[in-house]
Amino acid sequence: MFSTFDLVFGRNTKGVLQLINNSWLKDNMPEKVRPQNVIGYILQLRKRIRSSIEIANANEEIAKKRSKVWYDRNTKPVSYKEGELVLVLVLLPIIGKPLQAKFVRPYVIDKHIGEVDYVVRTPDRRGELFMSTFLKSTLLE
Repeated sequence: MFSTFDLVFGRNTKGVLQLINNSWLKDNMPEKVRPQNVIGYILQLRKRIRSSIEIANANEEIAKKRSKVWYDRNTKPVSYKEGELVLVLVLLPIIGKPLQAKFVRPYVIDKHIGEVDYVVRTPDRRGELFMSTFLKSTLLE
């Protein structure tokens, strides 16, 4: 039986137990590992892995900032005042089109919560919480 690593790379992988076994038997040890003991090698390996994780995290932060700038380049801040009339985007229950959405009649904004959340007064319920992306200003004021 061959492992996936054997089939892809054409050689057997050296695990921790094989390194320890080879250090005890002193045969087929790589030159990098031979002058130091196995514990020192593993500690050095852990240190290299930690430093590579730090580098990867730093690159991830840079990529996140770049993608945020790219995503936010055309956005416009939207805010509504209490008492303002807005249209609400709702999903319509249409057979065959489960994700059909439409802006429906104007509702009054009751309260502003957080940066982008609004409580909208609806006649059938006390009030529902909507994000500003689900609201659209009306000209019926």
